[in-house]
Amino acid sequence: MSSRHRHVGEVERDVRLRDAVLGVLSTATGPVTAAEISTPLAATPEEIDEVLSELADEGEVARLPDPDGTVQWRTETATVQLTHEANSYRAQDSKTGLVTRAGDRPDALRRLADRIEQYERGDSVGAQIEGITDVVLSPEYIDGITELVEGYVEPAEKHLYVYVKDQGVREVDTRTYLDRDHEILGVALTGQYTAAEFDSVAPVSSADVRERTRIRDSHFPIGMFKLVVVHPEYHSNGIGSALATHGMAYLAENPPVVSMLWVRENNANMHLVDQYGATCLAEFENGIPTSETKCPECGFDQTCECSVRLYGWGFE
Repeated sequence: MSSRHRHVGEVERDVRLRDAVLGVLSTATGPVTAAEISTPLAATPEEIDEVLSELADEGEVARLPDPDGTVQWRTETATVQLTHEANSYRAQDSKTGLVTRAGDRPDALRRLADRIEQYERGDSVGAQIEGITDVVLSPEYIDGITELVEGYVEPAEKHLYVYVKDQGVREVDTRTYLDRDHEILGVALTGQYTAAEFDSVAPVSSADVRERTRIRDSHFPIGMFKLVVVHPEYHSNGIGSALATHGMAYLAENPPVVSMLWVRENNANMHLVDQYGATCLAEFENGIPTSETKCPECGFDQTCECSVRLYGWGFE
């Protein structure tokens, strides 16, 4: 059967397998066999060998036959970096700067392949935003660009900010901005949230917040600084502070304002709330249900034991 008549699902699988094979080769410390590549990708050596042969014809990989008849393979250009950290794997493409994170090695490579494909389709800003939140928060935190557009670009009371390299902070106020060829180094989300919206995005319910803090029904809709995340290669460059300053400038017009942060040793946002004179309103233990948000600190397959602090500004 010719390739043009193949089922669309089969073609998509072939593309994903091809990208995953390239990912494995790019992170390998030396030449590897088709059998060695097949193990983490849950494919047969024969399937991998077919993909490798096609890649060799295109000049993407090199075939290295041994005297004993074993064939090994290597990439012509290694671009993917794979790092095991914080109970998960971080994958990064050196060509585009795209990053992502997943619980195991194959999934990290597959997710990076998806980000690269999204980037090459023209959704470069969206791919970068999703990748940065994957790494800093979790792969479950943002459910695709559609959620961002509908939740933070279109509504007047919600805001999506990005830090563009060599340009600084910009607000994304149109869908087409997400297709522009900018290098994104950080992201911030802010807005006014009703009690129902708060329940849908916060790790602690509005009922628990009202019970344990000075927040009352009359405070809703309430301003919330939902997140600030910075590309892992650009920490300690003032990017988080710049995003926080822009986000707070709008929120401060309608106090009070709250923000919820994980209690972790390396959470740079903890320093930001101190810098802006926030008051800790309450601390909630085990505030992140693992079924809803996979925790990059505790591990994606473990019960999250991180506490969450609720900070506030502008309460009388």
